[in-house]
Amino acid sequence: MIVSTPVARWTWGWDHAETDTVELCLSGLLLGYAALSAQRLALGAPAVHMTITEVGNMTTTYDQAFETIVSHFMPKWRHGTFYVDDKEIVENDELYVFRVGAREWLMDGDLSFAIAGGIPVVYKDSGQLGALPSVAVATDPSVRIRPNPNPVFAADSV
Repeated sequence: MIVSTPVARWTWGWDHAETDTVELCLSGLLLGYAALSAQRLALGAPAVHMTITEVGNMTTTYDQAFETIVSHFMPKWRHGTFYVDDKEIVENDELYVFRVGAREWLMDGDLSFAIAGGIPVVYKDSGQLGALPSVAVATDPSVRIRPNPNPVFAADSV
């Protein structure tokens, strides 16, 4: 944070390290307005428009991403029995990775149901569906794998 910022000919700064940052931002805005208004450099009431985002927090949960995958692929699926291997959650900080295909291939190993193509992914920040080359996913050191506590498709195949 900038310790002091010039506003007109005045300088203001923060010395409240433990206070809420939104409160500090609004407080600074109103202090700046009051200083400008006192010198008759501000007209009318202040108008404030805010957008607060949480940097680093995902906006798409695994369950939402899973529903995106199922709703996109399942209605159009014509090659074997639609299946999402959801025994594990595969992810990194940016996206979820899904193993989608025919159950006959993913569970039973029937090569005639294998499909070549990218790996479906859902981006955490936007919920958008995408695809990445399998080699990019396989060699990405940031990808983590953990057991899925609530599998949907894998639970049916146990």
